[in-house]
Amino acid sequence: RADATIQRFEPALVYSRRPRRPEAAGESEGEGEGEGEGEEVVDGMGISDSLDLTYDPWQADVLKPSNELEIKAASFLIYVLLRHCRVELGEAEDAMFAAMVERGELREADIPLPVKDAPAVPSYFMLPSSVSGGTSEKMLMAYAFGHRVVKMPGKGARVKQLGQLIAHPVLFDRLLNPEDWKGGQARFTPMLVKPLPWLGVKNGGFLCLPRGVARFAPREMNDRMEEAREEMQRVYQGLNSLSQTPWQVDTSVLQVQRHLWNLGGNTAGLVQREKGEISPKPDLTKGATEEELKAWKKVAFLTIKANRENHSIGCDTENRLLQAEELVAESEFYFPHNVDFRGRAYPMPPNLNHLGADSTRALLRFARARPLGEKGEIWLWIHLSNLCGHDKVAMQDRIEWAQARYRDIEDSARNPIDGDRWWSKQDAPFQVLAACQELEKVLRLPKARRKAFESSLPIHQDGSCNGLQHYSALGRDQKGGEQVNLTLSAVPGDVYTAVMKVVAAKVAVEAKNGEAKAQLVDGHITRKMVKQTVMTSVYGVTLIGASAQILQRLRDTPALAGLEDNLLRPASGFLAKLTLQSLGEVFQSATASQNWLTEVARIMCKETGCPMQWVTPLGMPIIQPYRKERGFQVVTHLQKVTLNSSGGHLPIDSLKQKVAFPPNFIHSLDASHMLLTAIECSRQNIEFAAVHDSYWTHAATVDEMNGILRDKFVELHENALLENVKCGLEEMHPKLKGLLPDPPEMGTLDLEQVKKSTFFFH
Repeated sequence: RADATIQRFEPALVYSRRPRRPEAAGESEGEGEGEGEGEEVVDGMGISDSLDLTYDPWQADVLKPSNELEIKAASFLIYVLLRHCRVELGEAEDAMFAAMVERGELREADIPLPVKDAPAVPSYFMLPSSVSGGTSEKMLMAYAFGHRVVKMPGKGARVKQLGQLIAHPVLFDRLLNPEDWKGGQARFTPMLVKPLPWLGVKNGGFLCLPRGVARFAPREMNDRMEEAREEMQRVYQGLNSLSQTPWQVDTSVLQVQRHLWNLGGNTAGLVQREKGEISPKPDLTKGATEEELKAWKKVAFLTIKANRENHSIGCDTENRLLQAEELVAESEFYFPHNVDFRGRAYPMPPNLNHLGADSTRALLRFARARPLGEKGEIWLWIHLSNLCGHDKVAMQDRIEWAQARYRDIEDSARNPIDGDRWWSKQDAPFQVLAACQELEKVLRLPKARRKAFESSLPIHQDGSCNGLQHYSALGRDQKGGEQVNLTLSAVPGDVYTAVMKVVAAKVAVEAKNGEAKAQLVDGHITRKMVKQTVMTSVYGVTLIGASAQILQRLRDTPALAGLEDNLLRPASGFLAKLTLQSLGEVFQSATASQNWLTEVARIMCKETGCPMQWVTPLGMPIIQPYRKERGFQVVTHLQKVTLNSSGGHLPIDSLKQKVAFPPNFIHSLDASHMLLTAIECSRQNIEFAAVHDSYWTHAATVDEMNGILRDKFVELHENALLENVKCGLEEMHPKLKGLLPDPPEMGTLDLEQVKKSTFFFH
């Protein structure tokens, strides 16, 4: 069938030297302009009269899994690419690669060879002087891509064969330079007009690139959402509110980024463009020791890994800068949004959007500006302090901290490249630079005129470990709520420091009792060491994952520098266990809610064999997609391909369903809170954007947004959310009645305190 497909479509793609067939009866060959005997037909658009255009090579495949059809189609397209794609080489380049093969620096297998039945093309052609800019130049037409089969070690003594697609070294070298790489034009880019409003599962977002409202959603979930069109109206309203926010490129930040990137990066969070060098390999025959060779291998591995990562990030950086430069002249552009299967909203353009890293976020600002008003300038100072990491203190302390650095702010704004570069040493350097430039413009004005300053810089308000905020609200956990700022306090609570203190106390006790792992890390426990584990605990981090997180922190600890991983790894596992235990002690009610969700998912999957499902507070039906995989082979024109299918016809993966339900449920709650806030901000004509639990608006409207997001959080959690999950499952599966446990008893936290909490989002 693949061969038949090639026969069907190839006439439109082949580089043909045959004359075109006369199109009308009675027309002799050679008649008609440009169609004489022997005339080369470069595009080859003529089609043979013996070709059966009604033949459908896929007819017998319609009932097969969609990914099998996709791999066959991809194989056909790759085959055509291998047959027809060429790359031009000058004689000097050709000689250089031949010499590299002779010296052993390049293998012959790295040079693409023609695949079977590839059309013959001239080895060389003469590049006209009008193109080359001088005398005629002889160019080689080499195959740009190739296919080869390599042998790889398998289990035991087995050897497995792996098919590889390779590029000609000259093409690969040209692609390695991100600045010269112009072929990576993103398909999904910001829109210059307002996105289509979402009206249903398949209608919304891009005008000409249709995408569903829920990415990664299983088919059965899409069917459920289609049935629940009316119930999902608030989801669509929230997405439309986010998509209607107009943006502009911050040209001054873009110029600084481009300048530093062209200089080689390696500053202000930009990766190093130049490859790290690897020293010559120690030669055992010339006196090198096994220890030296082992150390060299470790350094070489890390250098190669860093080079690959930097190259990948570098291509993304160049792509992002190119997109921003294309949008500089636009007065406004938009990011259409959709959601994942948990209901979390994401911009659909993947490269340039406000969910990116610091360097990406700093390139964007609201297209519409607003006068600062009474408190706008204050929020600019607080925003700068937050971006610099000085956000664990009272608001007035943040203002004073930022104002004390006026000279640094002024120097950063006026001399971002040639000055002291204070901005580049901060936690979010490019966003700090944008804030410095905005503040410097304000401070240039007389005080009486500052309120009228038109500001378009987004000001962020971030949740305090937002997952634990939702857990604490679910269980009305007073003690946990205090740690994550659900209650009024003079200074923000710091859950990471609270857990760190409990862990440090336990380590000290174990060290006194003679525990070697505790003695190794006693006195070295820091907030940073436990932060990532605490942050990800509500999203399902395992003991193994937590151990890996803490191991990296131990490696970065100066007092433990130089210690081998065989000493640090046991200590990281020991600390991970203590961290998760301590978290459960600080958040007892929250832990009870998490355990209840896990148990409900276990019973649901065991008794029904169905995936875990629930309906969010905004009416969006959620069905977890985790199913067991089954392997199968597809025979393509090039080779056999082994695929894994996890379609809806396969049994569920009970373990993944159970483990993933608590974090996915919390994600669906934080998504609902954000969309509710977006809807109300839009209704009140307040500019709004969000990065999950980080909400953005103008400096002039921060107080209004803060009031809205607190009201919506309380409104969300006034519902009996856990009881609703239980009742919904029992309604869908009556056999579960009497099997599911009741939700845990609630604590004493009064949710109304959230409305008065200064640091709930701050």
